[in-house]
Amino acid sequence: MKTIWIVFQKEWVDHIRDRRAVLSAVGSSLFTPIFMVAMVFLMGKTILSLSEDKPEPLHVFGQEYAPALMQYLEANNIEIIPAHEFLVEDVRQGKVKMGLIITEEYAQAFREGRPAPLELVMDTSRQMNLLLMSKVTQLIQRYSTQVVMMRLMARGVDPSIMIPLVPNIHDVATPQSSALIFMSILPFFVAIMVFSAGAGVIVDTLVGERERSTLEPLLINPVRRSSLLIGKILTSFVFAMLIVGLSLFVFWLGFQLVPIEESMGLSMTLSGVSLLWIFLLCIPEGMLAAVMQAFVASFARNYKEAQTFLAILPFIIGIPSAVLGFIPNPTDLIQVAIPGFGQSVLANRILRGEPVTPLEVGVLLFTTLFSALFFLWLSIRSFSRERILSGK
Repeated sequence: MKTIWIVFQKEWVDHIRDRRAVLSAVGSSLFTPIFMVAMVFLMGKTILSLSEDKPEPLHVFGQEYAPALMQYLEANNIEIIPAHEFLVEDVRQGKVKMGLIITEEYAQAFREGRPAPLELVMDTSRQMNLLLMSKVTQLIQRYSTQVVMMRLMARGVDPSIMIPLVPNIHDVATPQSSALIFMSILPFFVAIMVFSAGAGVIVDTLVGERERSTLEPLLINPVRRSSLLIGKILTSFVFAMLIVGLSLFVFWLGFQLVPIEESMGLSMTLSGVSLLWIFLLCIPEGMLAAVMQAFVASFARNYKEAQTFLAILPFIIGIPSAVLGFIPNPTDLIQVAIPGFGQSVLANRILRGEPVTPLEVGVLLFTTLFSALFFLWLSIRSFSRERILSGK
């Protein structure tokens, strides 16, 4: 242990002296939470502005053929704007959000009681216009339903036969869980940080020392290579945890300073205790990240190759966390037991205010530490070979 501590102190001092590397790591740790807070704020402002009860513009060509429909749309906060015959091209070019084309055939079919044709012109690839598209489509469907009911009543038929089901929606989502959709990417960012923050330390202390020809004099000392490697891994682990902790603190601070609730129009709080629990879950994950990085770097032939390999590793681990929102109810103990993914599952639950059982934490801790010990064994074996000096 004394040897490991001495190696750790030496590597820590050497890395801290590299101001560019430290500033780069700190800068990235600040950029990620600031970017996320800004993204949540801007998305909230945009959605809130779109959901405000104000008239939405709808460009209509041939509005004179459907005066009743136009009155119905205007009564529901739709501003009717006359359009010319090139309406389709205007929507395609983004000059117009949405268009409605009504022909003379509509008026004749409506008078005769036949299905009256309408042409809705929209570009569903423009996400900012999806709310208007959905609103206009629903209004036209509601108008169509009302016309059907009036025609049935005129013929002495009870219109309620057209409504066999009346679903009552009971939404059990809390304001916190509803707002979580804006923070669902947080576990992915945390996983990326855990597996990337300490990569620079590993590359420099293993591959960098080999290229600087300082690794061989270090290895000829009467010290076990495993102690040297563990000391280097410990340096990477501590540095990564400091960066992750700083990032989570800045993220929490951003939610305290930026008026997130005002921008979103609903209650959205971020507890410092929740982020502390997420940080504690990251500690065993950080151990696994450090030993995996050491194992990968031990096979790299040069500095650039090591950087390339270790740049891919965070995304391999983080991709399952990115798709967490698309997995229905990931509560299976087997899913929680997967290192990396399990941390994201529990972090997601903590953010939602849902319970996390000691069994789940214990199983995840066991599998993560077991995986870390396995990769540590592989790393020590690789570091003990002579190829570590040549990289070949």
